[in-house]
Amino acid sequence: MGFDMKWDGIHSSREWGKYPNEHIVAFILRTFGAAESRTQVHVLDLGFGGGANLRFLCEQGFSASGIDGSPHAVTRTEAFLSQWDLRARLVAGDMTNLGAFDSGSFDAVVDVRSMSNVPRSEVGKVVQEVVRVLKPGGYFVTLLYGTGCMAYQRGRQVEAQTFTDVPEGPFSGIGHVAIYDVQAVRDVLSPMLVLQHHRIREEDVQGYWSFEDHFVVCRKTH
Repeated sequence: MGFDMKWDGIHSSREWGKYPNEHIVAFILRTFGAAESRTQVHVLDLGFGGGANLRFLCEQGFSASGIDGSPHAVTRTEAFLSQWDLRARLVAGDMTNLGAFDSGSFDAVVDVRSMSNVPRSEVGKVVQEVVRVLKPGGYFVTLLYGTGCMAYQRGRQVEAQTFTDVPEGPFSGIGHVAIYDVQAVRDVLSPMLVLQHHRIREEDVQGYWSFEDHFVVCRKTH
């Protein structure tokens, strides 16, 4: 099981992710914005959390689905979307098993750091499932934690490049944190063709925290 139930506690007690990720917004509109019928473009959000990316997708007229291991995230996101009379197909489940979704059913799968909260030993199952549910030529867009994150080599190491109990900062209290260098990103995503791979780094100028993402766009080639 890749999902850590600590996240259900997070989603039951505080808001999480009120606004869509800017990189996901740019990719979706650049790639599918000119589609003749946006309702025919099907997008799956892995670990949708507070539902901000789903709201964006629905408002833009795309057919949106999401999976999250937290039952509270499902309940709160349903209520969140209903405020604007929006609907998405939401599933409570572990992203290592996307059995609720048919093979070859999505034009794109998006992930904003949720895969980074899956232990490195389990993440291959997620990628395998992503490939299965994508249509031929479909896209996978992910943001993965990089070695520039303050969680790197902090807290308790549970397996290679995976840490938990990070003592402070944005990674505190969120369970497993899997960290990737460039080669590890390429290795885990090797079942697909990597089209773009950028490192995005942010840090507090006073030195209190640092954050690094790998932003990667892949495509299923068959």
